[in-house]
Amino acid sequence: MERTYIGIVLTVLAATTLLAYNNCSQVGFADNEKSSSITGLGTPTTPPVTAPNPTPTPTATPTPPPTVQQAIKNCADATAAGTLKTSTQTITFDDSRVETGMQQICQWNTGDNLAMKDGFMTARYEQNRSLTLPAGAVLCDVQMTTAQQKFSYDDILFLNFNGRILGSDNKAAVTSKLTPEMVTLSSGKIAPLYTYDWLSLRGAPFQNVADDYCLGSDQQEGTCMWPVTQQTGNIVFQFNPELLIAIGLKEPSDQQYFSLVITGDNDPSTDCYHQALSFDMQVKYYLP
Repeated sequence: MERTYIGIVLTVLAATTLLAYNNCSQVGFADNEKSSSITGLGTPTTPPVTAPNPTPTPTATPTPPPTVQQAIKNCADATAAGTLKTSTQTITFDDSRVETGMQQICQWNTGDNLAMKDGFMTARYEQNRSLTLPAGAVLCDVQMTTAQQKFSYDDILFLNFNGRILGSDNKAAVTSKLTPEMVTLSSGKIAPLYTYDWLSLRGAPFQNVADDYCLGSDQQEGTCMWPVTQQTGNIVFQFNPELLIAIGLKEPSDQQYFSLVITGDNDPSTDCYHQALSFDMQVKYYLP
C-alpha cells in the first residue's frame, strides 16, 4: 500500500513595516482573532507536527520454486540426509449419486456440456480433493494405495493431479486433442505431461474397450490398472516420483489437488456415475 504524506509549509515574511499571515492550516480562531490586518495579528494555534517520512520496510522477495531438476536433486539429498518428511493422508471421491443426491448425474446442455450423442464424451462430472502440505513444502513422492476391490464407473474416467492427467481410458482422445509438455527425467527419458482440458476433450469419441493412458507407462515409468467402463475391478496407480515432482511444482504447496472426472454420452440412468473410491496416500516432501 502506498502512503502519501502531505507536508505543511508555513511561510512567515517579516519586514519593518509589513507582516502578513496566511491561515494555511485552517486553524480556528477566537472572535478577536478574525482580523489579520497589519496592525492586529491574532496568535495562531501551533500547527500540528508532521511526522517524518518513515523508513520504508523492505519487501521480502519470495523464493522462486526450484526447477524440476533442482527439486529431484533436493529430494534425493533430503532422502540421503534423513530430512525427508512423510505425511499419511486419505482422499475419497464419494459415490457421485450420494454426493449429488441425484439419480441422473450427467447434465447435458448445461454449462459447457454438450447435447447427448452416443459414443462421444458430451457431458462430465468432476470432483476435486485437496492434498495437504505445509507452506513452502516441495513434493517428492505420492504413493497411492486403495483397498477398493470393486470399482465401477460409466463412461470414461480421468484421474488428474494438479490438473495433469495421471490416467484415462480414452488414450486416443488424450493424445489427439491435447498438447503435452515434455519432462526430462534423470534417466534421460522424456515423458509427456497432458493438462486436462474439458473444452478440448469434449465431443471426442470413445469405445467400451481398453484404451488406457497411464502417465509414464510408454517410458516404463508408470503403472496403472482399472476396469473397462461399465465393468467392475481393481484400480492401481504407481508412478516414477520424478513425474510427480514435476506435477507438484505446477501449484503452490497449499493448492495441491487431485480430481476425478467421469464422462457420459447419452444414458441418463448410468452416465457420469462412479462408485466411491478412496486412496490412502503416503506423501513425501522436503522443506527448503
